[in-house]
Amino acid sequence: MRKKHTLVYWEDTGKYVGRIRELPAISAQADTLAELEESLQLTYKALIKNLPEPKSIKLVQTKTIKLLSD
Repeated sequence: MRKKHTLVYWEDTGKYVGRIRELPAISAQADTLAELEESLQLTYKALIKNLPEPKSIKLVQTKTIKLLSD
């Protein structure tokens, strides 16, 4: 199943820098926007490939927290 994610990107010293909003651990830098998207795809695939098998994961819990900005 393919899920759409949001690419947040900007230019910094002649390079495109970006991250996936819903997955902030996935970020990259490239010379062009197309290369940035490709790099983020590769990073995502590597992350997914290295996730532990579900049977080895113990009970996972979630909690809503409030983050304060300055």
